[in-house]
Amino acid sequence: MSLQSLLQFKTLTELVLENLREKIVSGGFPLNERIKQDTLANEFKVSVNTIRGVLQTLQGEGLVTIDKNKGAMISQISKTQINEIFSLKLLIETELLEDSLPHISGEKLTEAKDIINQLCLTTSASNWCELNSRYYHCLYSGAQRPQTQEILKVLSSKIEPYRRLHFMKNIDSKQTYAGLSNLLEQCLQKKTSKAVNLLKQHINSYRDEISTIVS
Repeated sequence: MSLQSLLQFKTLTELVLENLREKIVSGGFPLNERIKQDTLANEFKVSVNTIRGVLQTLQGEGLVTIDKNKGAMISQISKTQINEIFSLKLLIETELLEDSLPHISGEKLTEAKDIINQLCLTTSASNWCELNSRYYHCLYSGAQRPQTQEILKVLSSKIEPYRRLHFMKNIDSKQTYAGLSNLLEQCLQKKTSKAVNLLKQHINSYRDEISTIVS
């Protein structure tokens, strides 16, 4: 499907949301300056109410903080918070994978392999994050634990800007894709212990890399 076809299915608000999200992630807004809603409304040719709604959505994603006195500003996260989030991800994701592997379907494993191929080709931070999330969702699908998956989704959203920045800084790196392929191979062979250990290594390594981005 062409980019033009994809855009036809998106509302103006969705397009503004995507553009603002990308601008935040790419450092388009100074961290300590207020986001001017009227300026954005003029820039995107939409109403201030539309911008206000978009900023509220971004607040829910953890990208902005809205204060009744100061207005909207870019959210900042500390290394302590990063460590806490990844500690929780480590507990949840290793348990999900361990529960999933005995029941995961061949179809989901094939889908995960196809996703790796797509990841190798993408140059978009947004697409990479979406594909990466779909890859792990495939690996955890056998667990049949939707509420746990929702908790994981919330945790992941808190570090989304840093995931995107990490991708842009390492866009030419092949190490990530090799790691995903190795993990998938262990899953294909149903070697649960080795797969879980690899996943732990990936999560801890990614935590360390994300921490270097946080000022």
